Amino acid sequence: MVVIGSGSILTRLEAAGRVEEYRLLTFPTAVGAGRRLFPDGRLLTLLSSEQVGPASLTRYGTASAPAPASRASAAASAPESAS
Repeated sequence: MVVIGSGSILTRLEAAGRVEEYRLLTFPTAVGAGRRLFPDGRLLTLLSSEQVGPASLTRYGTASAPAPASRASAAASAPESAS
């Protein structure tokens, strides 16, 4: 599911443990005030970051999502089916 620009829906999905990854497209801006996107103490894992024009596209994994390395190792250790 992709949610664009809805903090209230995002808050409910995260509280229900339904968010595995955040993809944020940010433009460098300093305003000095505003509402926090994540609550204090929220731990995220940086999965990737790339420049897209003047913006930065970053991917963050949540604590409830399996780490990318564990997904790859799980796939590699899965038994092969007989053909």
